[in-house]
Amino acid sequence: MYRIVAKMRWLVAFWLIGLLTVVQAAGPLDESSTVRTGVEAVAAQVTSTPIPTTTPIPPPPVPLCADLNGQTNAVVRADVSTGSVPGGNIYCRVLAENGVILDNVRGARIGNPRVLALGVIHAVDVFALLSDGISKVEFEGTISVCLQGGGSLVYLDAAEAPRPPVILTNASSNSGYTCGSISQAGTLVLTTSGGDLPGASGVQTSYSGVPLSIAGCVVTPWLNLKLRAVPGLDGLVFDVVPEGLPLATSKRTRRWFQVNYNNHTGWISAGYVYTQGPCNY
Repeated sequence: MYRIVAKMRWLVAFWLIGLLTVVQAAGPLDESSTVRTGVEAVAAQVTSTPIPTTTPIPPPPVPLCADLNGQTNAVVRADVSTGSVPGGNIYCRVLAENGVILDNVRGARIGNPRVLALGVIHAVDVFALLSDGISKVEFEGTISVCLQGGGSLVYLDAAEAPRPPVILTNASSNSGYTCGSISQAGTLVLTTSGGDLPGASGVQTSYSGVPLSIAGCVVTPWLNLKLRAVPGLDGLVFDVVPEGLPLATSKRTRRWFQVNYNNHTGWISAGYVYTQGPCNY
């Protein structure tokens, strides 16, 4: 019996030795190599995948420009320095937005077939009022006005009637806007084409032209206008002609109409009136 037990122990020992030999021949189970390979694969994937970057949004070129009611619109911005209109402010009234002509009850309209044919994107009337509500055509220095988007920037000078359209040669692109400099009130229109309009800098002189006799012309101010003794900003102010009052005129320069009001014969700005009849200079 003892021999049988001893023989069985020997057989078990021999079987264990054989099993250990097989395991050693197969090599040790190295889980760390599997883990290392997985980490390396993930690292390689992270390295090969580009990290998304956020493109910084450029700041707007200049501040928003408000209308008479204090409302702003993202389509128009203006850089107006202190002192541009002593005793007053500059305002921007949107006339057209994204190709749609707005129905403005009061104030200027584009009103020029040549400009309308160029493909209007935005249009804004830029004007100045003194604290007493009187309009002012010329600014002290220049201001920069920007309309949202790209295209040609057309300027219609408010000092003349009808307002002649020109392409601003000083226009440039800035943070998604088209900007131009002007030295006096007028209408700015962003168009898809410049057409055959002449180019101009937008910085005008104060020369108003030689007085010309006209007949059958009626002018109606759409703002309160100063009645001056001579056709120029240095003329003595006789009175203030109220907005909406039709007046006959028999003489004009490029930028002024001569009218009779309240027993005074004087001159009012041509840039802030509706005209009826043969009024061209």
